[in-house]
Amino acid sequence: MMLRSILPLALLLQSFAVADPLLGTNPAIPANLQITTFASGLNFPYGLYQLPDGSILAATSNGSLFGSTLQINRITETNGVGNAPTVVFNGGDGPATGLAGSGNIVAVATGTNTGSQILILQAGAGGSLTQIGQMTFSYPVGFWEHDSHTIAIRAVPGQADTYQLIFNVGSQGNDTASVGTVGISGITSATLNGDSVYSLNFSVSGSTVTAGTATQIATGLRNAFALGFNANGDVYIGENGIDFQNSNVPTSSDTFDIIPVGSGLLNFGYPNTYIDPVTGAVVGNPAGVTLPFASFLPVGGAATQGVSGLALSPSGFPAGLNNGVFFGFYGRHAGGVANDLTGVVYVDLATGNHFDLVPGAQDGIGHPGSLLATSDALYIADLSTIGSDDQAGTGVIYKVSLASVPEPSTMLLIASGGILFAMIRRRRLDRH
Repeated sequence: MMLRSILPLALLLQSFAVADPLLGTNPAIPANLQITTFASGLNFPYGLYQLPDGSILAATSNGSLFGSTLQINRITETNGVGNAPTVVFNGGDGPATGLAGSGNIVAVATGTNTGSQILILQAGAGGSLTQIGQMTFSYPVGFWEHDSHTIAIRAVPGQADTYQLIFNVGSQGNDTASVGTVGISGITSATLNGDSVYSLNFSVSGSTVTAGTATQIATGLRNAFALGFNANGDVYIGENGIDFQNSNVPTSSDTFDIIPVGSGLLNFGYPNTYIDPVTGAVVGNPAGVTLPFASFLPVGGAATQGVSGLALSPSGFPAGLNNGVFFGFYGRHAGGVANDLTGVVYVDLATGNHFDLVPGAQDGIGHPGSLLATSDALYIADLSTIGSDDQAGTGVIYKVSLASVPEPSTMLLIASGGILFAMIRRRRLDRH
C-alpha cells in the first residue's frame, strides 16, 4: 500500500525535473544554482526589464514572429514563480527586438526595415505604459540584411531625468561594408551609417521628451545585437560574426567588445579585420582597430553563434559567476537537440575566459536571446523552445537562481519525519 502511494509522487516529481533545461557542468556553477521555468506560453518574448516595483516587463510579438504586432506583458512574482502575465501595452508592427529601461522610463525596439521603431514609454501605476516618444527608421530601397535594432538605456549621472540610449545600425550585407545610409525621424532626425552603434541623450519633463543629436560611437561592426552598460558607463557589445560561406564554420567569430566611457568613435574592424572562429587568430590588419575583449571560440567542442543579448552578472551570484557578463545566443533556425549553436555563456571580466551556463543542444532550449539580471537572479527569455518562427505560445522565460535553503524548523520537521518513518518501519519488521 505504501509503495503505491509513493510511486505516483516519484513519477510526478520526475516529470517536473525534466521539464527545465540543465545548467552546465563548469566547476564555477555550484550545485545549488538552479534553472526553473518562470513564465511560459508566451509569444516570442524578446527583451526583459524589471520595473522599480519588482515586476518584470517582457516584450512579445502577438502573432507569428514576422507579421506580428508588439505587445508588452507585465509579470509579477510569487515565491519565485511568475504569475499570469498582464498586457500593459499594445504597439505597432512587430517583431519585438529589444526592451530596456531605467526607473520608470522604458524603451522598446520593434519591427524590421522601414517598419523599425524605437518607442519611449513611461511606466505608471500598476506597470501601465504610455508612449511619450518614438524614433522611426527609414531604409533605402532594396535589400538591407540587418534591418532591426537592439537597445540599452541608463540614467545619465548628475543630470536629473536625463537618459542615454544606445542602439545599433547593422550592416547592409553579410561580409561587405555598408554603402547606403539609414534615416531616423521623430524625437530626433539624422542620417545614420551602417555597421555602427549610436548614442542619443534625451530628457523627460512630465510626458515631454527632448532629445539631442545621435552620435556614432562605434563603427566596423557587422551586427551589434547585444548591448549594455557597465556601472561606470562603459558600453558592452555582443557582435555577430560573418555568417557561413561554403561550410558549417562562419568566417569570423562572434565577439565581446567594449567601448570605455569617453573613448570617442572606435573602429572594430568589420569586414576586413576579425577573429578566426576556430584558431582565435586575428585576420587582417589590426592597425587602428579595437580588438575584442573576448571571442566566442568553441569550448569543449561546443560552439555558440548569433549573440543576441547580454546582462551583467547578478551581484548576489557566487564567486566565479558574479564578476562577468552573460550572453544569449540564437544559434541555428531550430530548437532542442537540433540547435547545437545556442546557449547562454558567461564571460569573466577578470580573465576574459568563458564557459556555458546553459548549454545548447538540449530539450527546452530554442533561442535564449535576451537576458535580465536582478540582484539575485538571471532571467532568460527564449523566443521559442522548439525553435519556431510561427508557432505562438512556445516562448518561455527561465529563471536562474540559488536554491533556497529550508528554514531550520522545516529541516527539523523533515528530519523528524524521516526518523518517525524509520521507527514505524522497524516496528513493522519486528512483528514479522
